[in-house]
Amino acid sequence: MPGLSADRLNDAVKGFLPPGVPASPVLMEVPGLRVEVVEPRSLRALKLRAARDEDVDDVRSLAGLVGARTAQQCVDLLEATFPSSILNARLRFFAEEVLGSGL
Repeated sequence: MPGLSADRLNDAVKGFLPPGVPASPVLMEVPGLRVEVVEPRSLRALKLRAARDEDVDDVRSLAGLVGARTAQQCVDLLEATFPSSILNARLRFFAEEVLGSGL
């Protein structure tokens, strides 16, 4: 594409994706550029894992799409998506703070 270097986009983000993420639907494809979108369940798990303040609204918004409306359901989603070694008190506290007993 004009104006973008060949290495503008890279595969480094793959290291953050959970194992077994389903194939992403293609949002857009033009010569030299393919845009894929992660499905809502994996996106929510990624945002829960990041546990950033700027992701709070997204985590809440995705609740209905993935059927995880309580903090415990979010922890269950994380456990089903990522290796248990990444789960820690910080992630559990984040889920509790964002969702409490449910939406």
